[in-house]
Amino acid sequence: TSTRLGTPGIKPERQSESEAGFDVNFLDDRIGLEFTYYNKETKDVLLSRNLAPTTGFSTQFDNVGTLLNKGIEILLRATPVKTDEFSWNTTVIANNNKNVISDIGGGSIIGAQYSAINGFSFPVMYERYYARNADGTLLLTPAGLPQNELGTPGAVDPATGSNGAPVRNAAGQPTGSVLRKVIGDPNPQWTGSFINEFRYDKFTLRIQIDGMYKFDLLNYTRRTGTYFGLLANAGKELTGEIKPGTINAQVTIFEEFIERGDFTRLRELSLTYDAGEIAAVGIKSARFTVSGRNLLLLTNYTGYDPEINSGGQGNLTRGADFATVPIPRSISFAMTLGF
Repeated sequence: TSTRLGTPGIKPERQSESEAGFDVNFLDDRIGLEFTYYNKETKDVLLSRNLAPTTGFSTQFDNVGTLLNKGIEILLRATPVKTDEFSWNTTVIANNNKNVISDIGGGSIIGAQYSAINGFSFPVMYERYYARNADGTLLLTPAGLPQNELGTPGAVDPATGSNGAPVRNAAGQPTGSVLRKVIGDPNPQWTGSFINEFRYDKFTLRIQIDGMYKFDLLNYTRRTGTYFGLLANAGKELTGEIKPGTINAQVTIFEEFIERGDFTRLRELSLTYDAGEIAAVGIKSARFTVSGRNLLLLTNYTGYDPEINSGGQGNLTRGADFATVPIPRSISFAMTLGF
């Protein structure tokens, strides 16, 4: 028996989009600029809702709201140098996108770590967070350990992303139920590429650098490793570098495992030699290429790779790293011959 309840009258998502842009070229096409502004609205967004166990089912697909994506795309290409023996072509691509979900009945659809909340990006990381003092420092327990924020829960506030107000007892310690709030956004504000191609005589060098910026990741790998004592903190507790009990205290506070995922990656580096005709062996054309992909990654993310997603193609889980295999680094050699 299926655990998913059917939805009578369910409708397909409907999308409408408007775009405006321009292309311009200068100096006999030595410089080109492309600019596009887009505004895309998706109505009757389909999402899976969690149901009360008393219904006899666990989930149900439903039309839940409206999703708006708008942003700009910019492409700048140029040929700074062009002679008979040497040329340099460069391309810069930048994309900025902002999405907001709205019209959700009840204001939100709350998931385990990811949720859809009116007025916020879709999805957002919505979980437990640290109790803090007024100055932003951690509010520790009498034993000196970090702790979850507590208070009186309620509906999610669309202004703050919190489901309640913190409450303190007479000793100044949190009291009440565990609170949750928006603690991260896995949607990058900017993505971009920087591509350069150099040609000299029969050689061609191509370099492509990609990047994603201003987005968050949930490092569930680090959380699991922390919980089972597999990471460095376990040894630090034993040596007294950190207070005993810190690991067990932190593992329930998801804010601890939200990290900025910004990265710059050397996506491709290739060198090609065009040997042309080799008449002595009957070859009309010959080209040799050595190339490498994902050779270098610059990031402050503590996991293996910030360009991952354990949720696959799921639309409610993005930016989750749970023992995800990183993008492989590869080096290849190609030989192309024409007879």
